[in-house]
Amino acid sequence: MKYTLAPLETTVALLDNPAPRAWMSDYRRRGVNVATAAVTILADSLPRAHLPRVPHRRAAALIEAVRELPEHPLTEDRRFLLQGPDDTQVLAQLDEIPLPAGTPPIAALPWWPSG
Repeated sequence: MKYTLAPLETTVALLDNPAPRAWMSDYRRRGVNVATAAVTILADSLPRAHLPRVPHRRAAALIEAVRELPEHPLTEDRRFLLQGPDDTQVLAQLDEIPLPAGTPPIAALPWWPSG
Protein backbone atom coordinates (compact mmCIF):
# COMPACT_ATOMS: atom_id res chain seq x y z
CA MET A 1 0.00 0.00 0.00
CA LYS A 2 1.26 3.47 -0.80
CA TYR A 3 -0.16 6.67 0.61
CA THR A 4 0.76 10.12 -0.62
CA LEU A 5 -0.26 13.38 0.99
CA ALA A 6 -1.63 16.14 -1.15
CA PRO A 7 0.28 19.41 -1.20
CA LEU A 8 -0.58 21.60 1.80
CA GLU A 9 -2.31 24.20 -0.40
CA THR A 10 -4.63 21.54 -1.86
CA THR A 11 -5.45 20.10 1.55
CA VAL A 12 -6.24 23.55 2.95
CA ALA A 13 -8.50 24.35 -0.01
CA LEU A 14 -10.39 21.06 0.38
CA LEU A 15 -10.86 21.28 4.12
CA ASP A 16 -11.57 25.01 4.29
CA ASN A 17 -15.19 24.47 3.32
CA PRO A 18 -18.32 24.33 5.51
CA ALA A 19 -19.09 20.67 4.68
CA PRO A 20 -15.74 19.19 5.76
CA ARG A 21 -15.54 21.59 8.72
CA ALA A 22 -18.85 20.19 10.04
CA TRP A 23 -17.26 16.74 10.19
CA MET A 24 -13.83 17.81 11.48
CA SER A 25 -14.13 16.00 14.82
CA ASP A 26 -15.06 12.75 13.03
CA TYR A 27 -12.13 13.17 10.64
CA ARG A 28 -9.80 13.73 13.56
CA ARG A 29 -11.12 10.69 15.44
CA ARG A 30 -10.69 8.46 12.41
CA GLY A 31 -7.25 9.92 11.71
CA VAL A 32 -6.08 9.23 15.26
CA ASN A 33 -7.38 5.66 14.96
CA VAL A 34 -5.52 5.12 11.67
CA ALA A 35 -2.34 6.66 13.11
CA THR A 36 -2.68 4.44 16.20
CA ALA A 37 -2.97 1.35 14.02
CA ALA A 38 0.13 2.34 12.03
CA VAL A 39 2.19 3.15 15.13
CA THR A 40 1.09 -0.09 16.83
CA ILE A 41 2.08 -2.16 13.79
CA LEU A 42 5.50 -0.49 13.75
CA ALA A 43 5.92 -0.95 17.51
CA ASP A 44 5.12 -4.66 17.15
CA SER A 45 7.31 -5.30 14.11
CA LEU A 46 10.15 -2.76 13.98
CA PRO A 47 13.20 -3.89 15.94
CA ARG A 48 14.49 -1.27 18.38
CA ALA A 49 17.80 -1.25 16.54
CA HIS A 50 15.97 0.11 13.46
CA LEU A 51 14.17 2.89 15.32
CA PRO A 52 16.87 5.49 14.46
CA ARG A 53 15.95 4.94 10.78
CA VAL A 54 12.50 6.47 11.35
CA PRO A 55 12.88 9.92 9.75
CA HIS A 56 10.54 11.80 12.10
CA ARG A 57 11.52 12.06 15.78
CA ARG A 58 7.94 12.36 17.02
CA ALA A 59 6.93 9.19 15.15
CA ALA A 60 9.93 7.34 16.57
CA ALA A 61 9.05 8.52 20.10
CA LEU A 62 5.45 7.34 19.68
CA ILE A 63 6.58 3.95 18.37
CA GLU A 64 8.84 3.49 21.37
CA ALA A 65 6.20 4.77 23.82
CA VAL A 66 3.50 2.30 22.76
CA ARG A 67 5.74 -0.79 22.65
CA GLU A 68 4.84 -1.89 26.16
CA LEU A 69 1.46 -0.19 26.55
CA PRO A 70 -1.63 -2.39 26.58
CA GLU A 71 -4.48 -1.32 24.34
CA HIS A 72 -7.93 -1.00 25.86
CA PRO A 73 -10.18 -3.32 23.84
CA LEU A 74 -13.58 -2.05 24.96
CA THR A 75 -13.78 1.37 23.33
CA GLU A 76 -14.81 2.41 19.83
CA ASP A 77 -11.62 4.40 19.47
CA ARG A 78 -8.19 2.87 19.88
CA ARG A 79 -6.83 3.80 23.29
CA PHE A 80 -4.01 2.72 25.55
CA LEU A 81 -3.97 2.07 29.27
CA LEU A 82 -1.50 4.33 31.10
CA GLN A 83 -0.50 4.30 34.76
CA GLY A 84 -2.16 7.30 36.34
CA PRO A 85 -1.74 8.87 39.75
CA ASP A 86 -2.19 6.59 42.76
CA ASP A 87 -1.77 3.47 40.56
CA THR A 88 -5.01 4.13 38.71
CA GLN A 89 -5.29 3.31 35.04
CA VAL A 90 -6.03 6.08 32.57
CA LEU A 91 -7.30 5.66 29.01
CA ALA A 92 -5.30 7.70 26.50
CA GLN A 93 -5.42 8.21 22.77
CA LEU A 94 -2.19 8.19 20.79
CA ASP A 95 -1.90 11.98 20.90
CA GLU A 96 -2.32 11.99 24.70
CA ILE A 97 0.61 9.68 25.50
CA PRO A 98 3.41 11.49 27.33
CA LEU A 99 6.60 11.62 25.30
CA PRO A 100 10.17 12.38 26.39
CA ALA A 101 11.29 15.98 26.79
CA GLY A 102 12.62 17.37 23.53
CA THR A 103 10.17 15.42 21.35
CA PRO A 104 8.90 17.71 18.59
CA PRO A 105 5.32 18.92 19.11
CA ILE A 106 2.40 17.94 16.91
CA ALA A 107 2.66 19.89 13.67
CA ALA A 108 0.46 22.97 13.52
CA LEU A 109 -1.93 22.88 10.58
CA PRO A 110 -3.53 26.10 9.35
CA TRP A 111 -7.06 24.66 8.99
CA TRP A 112 -7.06 22.55 12.18
CA PRO A 113 -8.82 23.98 15.22
CA SER A 114 -6.43 24.35 18.13
CA GLY A 115 -7.05 22.83 21.53
